[in-house]
Amino acid sequence: PGSDQCGCLRNGHCKAKWSAERAIFDNLVDQTHPSAEETISLDQLDHLLDLLHPDENLTEDDYDSAHVALRSSSRYINWFQFNKWHTPYFAEKFKQGAALSSYYGTSAIHH
Repeated sequence: PGSDQCGCLRNGHCKAKWSAERAIFDNLVDQTHPSAEETISLDQLDHLLDLLHPDENLTEDDYDSAHVALRSSSRYINWFQFNKWHTPYFAEKFKQGAALSSYYGTSAIHH
């Protein structure tokens, strides 16, 4: 406790620390598929994205990207698998939206 043995907490890249996104994922696990593995069904993926991005007008491309990236031999995914796709995908999407906003002088992303 209180020590940062791997150094990831200091640099902000810790995947295990609590976050609002992690709490939403964990709540969905508790509601739909409580298990020791702490996973959700891929059937719940669209709902999870809607919960995480309620005001962003997600597109079919967003949902499709998630399903393609997270499809595996199992029908279930855990937080680490989801976050490995989610964080970079939406960082890039936000960056592209900010660039469009700057170019057009309007808000291309709805918050």
